[in-house]
Amino acid sequence: MTREFHCLRYGEQEIQYEIVRRLRKTLEIAVEPDASVVIAAPEDATLDAIEAKPRRRAAWVTRQQRYFSQFLPRTPERRFVAGETHLYLGRQYRLKVVPHVQESVKLIRGFIVVQTDRPTRPEVTRELVEAGYRDRAHIKFPERIELCLGLFPDPEAFRPMALIVRQTRQRWGPCHRLVVCYSIVV
Repeated sequence: MTREFHCLRYGEQEIQYEIVRRLRKTLEIAVEPDASVVIAAPEDATLDAIEAKPRRRAAWVTRQQRYFSQFLPRTPERRFVAGETHLYLGRQYRLKVVPHVQESVKLIRGFIVVQTDRPTRPEVTRELVEAGYRDRAHIKFPERIELCLGLFPDPEAFRPMALIVRQTRQRWGPCHRLVVCYSIVV
């Protein structure tokens, strides 16, 4: 499987797209939820044939990108510096970075308090906050699973055998009888 990146002008707009060559017979164009464009093409397809696809479908592509862009987060990239706001369970918390010998993350009255021996290093703060989110997820998610299981007539028939918490780019994960995967989007 090979990947190539290309660009197309459509009126005033520039459409960037990725070509992924794989074992298949037809060309497929997809606009992903993050508004990126991916073209799946057969390994032996010519570049001209592939480039014709987004040119023909440019109006549809821009329409799909506009649709998905309304769902994209409008918050700026997090820098993990004191005073910045972060979300936790639907509420905003201000980040407070405190010099301390012991590293920890606590939620205290509207603040995410990060104690660290390196308070001027945002990458350390980021790691601590993300670890704090993961730790809290291992507590909160089983609580939510129990609440949801109570809605079934036979909860034990639907009880998952495992819970996996991992950081992903999307906000969803698979859920079936064997495993429940939850995504943490930071």
